Amino acid sequence: MKKILIILAIFLLATNSSFSQSCAKPAKTDSKHIVKSNLLGIFTLFYEHPVSPKVAFQTGLQYNPDNIFPRTKATISIAPELKYYFLRRPNAMSGAFTGLYGKYSNLKISETLGTATVKTAALGLNFGYQHVFNNGIVTEGFAGAGYTLWKTIDSNFPDTYPMANYNFDIRLGISLGYSF
Repeated sequence: MKKILIILAIFLLATNSSFSQSCAKPAKTDSKHIVKSNLLGIFTLFYEHPVSPKVAFQTGLQYNPDNIFPRTKATISIAPELKYYFLRRPNAMSGAFTGLYGKYSNLKISETLGTATVKTAALGLNFGYQHVFNNGIVTEGFAGAGYTLWKTIDSNFPDTYPMANYNFDIRLGISLGYSF
């Protein structure tokens, strides 16, 4: 948490000049691509592209390598999303939005009692706000939830071992990126 606050403070100080000049310059309208990373995730990368003035398509890829968390070995997730921006702006990828997303995850768990592979596919809805600054810097905050439509669990844990149900998908993020 401390690292995130330090990164946000540095970011706000670095973009302070863009705040003071944002009234004088028109918004960046030629952006067709956004690449960003979720500061709350480990190795999370997003790519966003406008489809129409109020709609954009985003896809995200998340990878958690071995031994980051005590119980997990490795996780990979991919999440395509269709975003709808509520206000018409010169840049289709700026402002308050809601998004419908699908997510596929492959999680490997390893402990002394055994190992398990959990594969899930979820569908969900999230809400957020994204701002594209005149210098191309992008900030985004979002939160959402989904429901698992399909899952398989391949485990050699004892039957008495408590496995999570993996029925819900929670999304939460603060992203930082660049528009070009």
